[in-house]
Amino acid sequence: MNSSRQMLDRQALLYSRRGDLDAAASLIRVVGHLYPDHWLPRLHRLEIAYSRKALDEANQALDAATEAGLGPALVAVWRSILAESPDPVDAARLIARADERQVVTLPSAVRILNYAGHRRRAETMVRTRLERQPTSALARELLLTILLADNRFEEAADLPRVVPMSTVDQWIEHLHLLALGNRTDALMDWVRANAALIDAQDSLCETVSLLSPVEALPDTLARLTRLAGEQDRPARSRMRAKALLAAERDFGALGLPRPPWTRDPSLPWQVDPVLAAPLVASPLVEQAVGGGRWVISFSGLNRAFGLSALLLTRLLNGMGYNVLIARDMSRAFYLGGFPGLGADPVSASAALSQMLADRGATAVYTLGNSAGGHAALRYGLTLNARAALAFGAPSSIAVDPLEGDDRAEKRRQQLEELFGPAGRDLVEVIAHAVEPTRLLAVYGEEHALDRLHGERLAATGRVETIPMAGRDDHGGLTYLLSTGQLRPLFERAFGV
Repeated sequence: MNSSRQMLDRQALLYSRRGDLDAAASLIRVVGHLYPDHWLPRLHRLEIAYSRKALDEANQALDAATEAGLGPALVAVWRSILAESPDPVDAARLIARADERQVVTLPSAVRILNYAGHRRRAETMVRTRLERQPTSALARELLLTILLADNRFEEAADLPRVVPMSTVDQWIEHLHLLALGNRTDALMDWVRANAALIDAQDSLCETVSLLSPVEALPDTLARLTRLAGEQDRPARSRMRAKALLAAERDFGALGLPRPPWTRDPSLPWQVDPVLAAPLVASPLVEQAVGGGRWVISFSGLNRAFGLSALLLTRLLNGMGYNVLIARDMSRAFYLGGFPGLGADPVSASAALSQMLADRGATAVYTLGNSAGGHAALRYGLTLNARAALAFGAPSSIAVDPLEGDDRAEKRRQQLEELFGPAGRDLVEVIAHAVEPTRLLAVYGEEHALDRLHGERLAATGRVETIPMAGRDDHGGLTYLLSTGQLRPLFERAFGV
């Protein structure tokens, strides 16, 4: 639940910045249903209800959190708070002083202050904790979250790194912060000092290739050419290096340029929203390059696309498409829509259509990988998109699994309990669809489950299936990019 904790905390900060507690409550409702035995979503629900002054709901949420294992000290504090209904500032002080594990109390106090609109007080509380405990990874994460919620990227990049970075995700986050803070020199110093680490970690190598300035592109290409040719490297690592070389060759996607409308170094740096996407837990991130063609890209259950969101956006932007990156924070196949836009695919699609119309959209397409491929086909129809392109998409998430595919049975049951049984089989949805959306599905011919679902989709007569001969990849975007087949496929699906 650690990654979910970080995601929920960052989402809470984002919604508090927008003042949209209804959207936060919608997200927590879904997450709580999918994690029925954990106290954390119940604690979030309690904090939201309290901040909205819905005390009866808050008491119910506290009972549920207590049953799920919330620590007794924090339970006692909350009982007192709800009995006396104090001011949020006083409540935050009581929570922060609770004799409870710090992983619970400090984030809870910070969220209460933020939900109630006291963000500066929340920041002061965190900085005070850091003064007392300068090596507190939790306090550092909370301060980073607050700075990100306020788009204070330069301050975030300058956070002293007293707690050493020990994971690839932390290194990648650090590089994104340096790029967002326009700290190019510091970024390149890090790259030069960590050459062996970059060579050994594929995701770090991709990040460096995308974030290094365009002036370093010759060095980037030389590194990738060397890695792609090292026969003692795993085949998948060589393929990823080849994919990055193809990304530059076919799309001009590598390097961190200044905004596309200028590369004049004397002009102010503009924050790239896709650079911020891995740091800020936003369900929708847009990157426009002009014109009226938009691609909505749906990530899979792990909030990934098969390629990084940054790389995929660069590829599509390089072809002249504006991109709207969609991530399902509740990991519910997008059945719950998007908080603040709609609680189901139909209402969310109506809001998305209006959003894109306001941005001058003349053509809309959908794209997705894995669970995101399922969503791309579903939303492609409800959006009346021109085309929907899916990679490794499950054709059904019904409770009764298809013969041969018993994945995520518990998750399917939870989704049905939460959203109802209707529309769970895409084959049925497609069979009854009247929209003229062109539907395409790509799958690895040797991937047994993807082939099973691809053949079911093909049997509708509405879906053009594109099997990748001899491939057992789930999705296959990296393979298609590395072999020069991805751009022609995009052109086939979306037009030139």
